[in-house]
Amino acid sequence: MRNTRKAFRWIVGRIRRQRIPFQIFGGLAARAYGAKRALADIDIAVPNGRFHEIVPAVRRYITGEPRRYRDRNWDLLLMTLSYAGQEIDICGDPVRIYDATARKWRKHAAPFSKPTYGKLYGLTIPLVPKKTLVAYKRQLGRRVDRDDVRQLTAK
Repeated sequence: MRNTRKAFRWIVGRIRRQRIPFQIFGGLAARAYGAKRALADIDIAVPNGRFHEIVPAVRRYITGEPRRYRDRNWDLLLMTLSYAGQEIDICGDPVRIYDATARKWRKHAAPFSKPTYGKLYGLTIPLVPKKTLVAYKRQLGRRVDRDDVRQLTAK
């Protein structure tokens, strides 16, 4: 059985022990801002230059080896972990996102120097700013992203 709270608190603790800047993005950030959909994974961005520092602390939980990953939506440095039954994606930043509307790749960088803070599972953590989250989810245009945008922009 999946324990998102336990997995989240564990990975945040590992990253903080190494003093690596990070930001929560994706579905979990959407939930922090009020979206209600089911969570698929925990998405965390760290600076590309610090990405490999976290590997030794999480090695036994890696299910997707650290590497450059590209599919039709994303082009990024990525590793996938599984802890307490919860999938965790850690990506290097900046990333490239395919803008489905403009039909071109766009660079997206987390504003590590100006984080927005929120509370998740009892921890105060840096979140991708809501405006940035909505903008890149609009660009991706996947069904899950459209659902998040609808919920995050509803008045």
